[in-house]
Amino acid sequence: MVVRLLHYSDLERAFDDPRHAARVAAVVDERRDSQTMVLGTGDNTAPSVLGVESDGRQALDFSNAVGTDFETFGNHDFDYGLDATRALVRDAPNEWLTANIFDDGGERFGDPLTEPWVVTDIDGTRVGLVGVSTTETTATSPRAASLTVTDPVDAAVDAIAELRAAGATFVVVLAHVGDARLAEAVDADVVLDGHCHDPVVSTHDGTTYVRTGDGGTQVTEVRLEADETPEVHTHVVDDAAVVPDETLLQALSTRITAAGLDEVISHLDDPIDRDDEAVNCGESRIGNVVTDAIRWATEADTAVVPAGGFCAGPPLSGDVTALDLRRVAPYDDVFQVVECTGADLRATVRDLSLVDLEPDLAETCFGHVSGMRVVWDDEGESLRELTVDGDPVVDDDRYTLATVAYFLQTRRRLTAVDTSDVVTTYHGEHPFVAYARVVGLAPEIEGRIERPTFHKGGIRPRRQTE
Repeated sequence: MVVRLLHYSDLERAFDDPRHAARVAAVVDERRDSQTMVLGTGDNTAPSVLGVESDGRQALDFSNAVGTDFETFGNHDFDYGLDATRALVRDAPNEWLTANIFDDGGERFGDPLTEPWVVTDIDGTRVGLVGVSTTETTATSPRAASLTVTDPVDAAVDAIAELRAAGATFVVVLAHVGDARLAEAVDADVVLDGHCHDPVVSTHDGTTYVRTGDGGTQVTEVRLEADETPEVHTHVVDDAAVVPDETLLQALSTRITAAGLDEVISHLDDPIDRDDEAVNCGESRIGNVVTDAIRWATEADTAVVPAGGFCAGPPLSGDVTALDLRRVAPYDDVFQVVECTGADLRATVRDLSLVDLEPDLAETCFGHVSGMRVVWDDEGESLRELTVDGDPVVDDDRYTLATVAYFLQTRRRLTAVDTSDVVTTYHGEHPFVAYARVVGLAPEIEGRIERPTFHKGGIRPRRQTE
């Protein structure tokens, strides 16, 4: 007896491109039959612009279209708050599995609508499944801070023992962990994983490990047969000869229109690149747009965004809509202003260099700034010069600095300032949209960040949305 698994993960921003999402659904539909399970492994509700507008409910359009059977939680699935996640669990067509996420009362998250593990019958074959998530969940999603996430390996091992005892012929781990070492530690037939976005297929002590990538770029098919090594086939969505799922296409397009996201805000004859280098290596034109918009909206002296604080994607060009602008950073972001000393500002620029925080990336990556000029010495790993509005920064003077609240809350890539330094929170139209509407889009490279001893190497793409 053969059982087939169709695996997707980390759809995230795919929903903001309705035609692409509808092609993903069509690929799944083409491969599905009575011997098939459709399985998701987290971050399939967020982050996306449509997710922000609907508290992740655009994901229900997709899961209904493809007939998802089981899903586990990714860290971003809590981006819109625990109540929003519970509502998705309640209304989704699929069952949600989590063996290692617990609420502040010690009960399994989503209980009784979730299960730690399950045995299901597929055309006469008993298949056991367990869901586990990364322990990074509470650190990377501030709205999940009240949850407890236990060790996924321990949870999976315990659940697999229960599944084997319950007579499962095959055991499948649904994971949002991003680490093949999970497969080394468990007695499962297959580990379907997410979280990290590079596709992987490998075998570890008889357990097949699969990561299928992000953004709906591909769907992975795993074929299980007794006494045989699982067969893995990858279906690249852009290469598939399929007709987009019309129902899903219309549902997502309707959400875009209803939210006013198809409004044309500006026009660009000179495209603004959003490739990995532009996102991760300040100074760039898109980085200047992002930081200028935040500083303009908040009326701060300066603004910063760390490398990877917004997303790579197609260039902004031609008619630029509200959706195009918000896709640059498709998160439920809050923008805040902190008051800090000049010494804090210097320390923040050092954080932007990543030399202390992520030294393996510091040789190429640097954050983005507005309202200041930075001269950074890569060889000496030191700040040579820092000015604000043309004047040298004085350590004891006070300055205002705007950024994304996420970095203040999590202290990921910004450590010199935090939420205790916040003086104002921005309320209003999204800064990128408001800035483009009022000021326009005509960014130039201005010499905001100079790196005279920088020796350019290969750009390491950042995993902005893990």
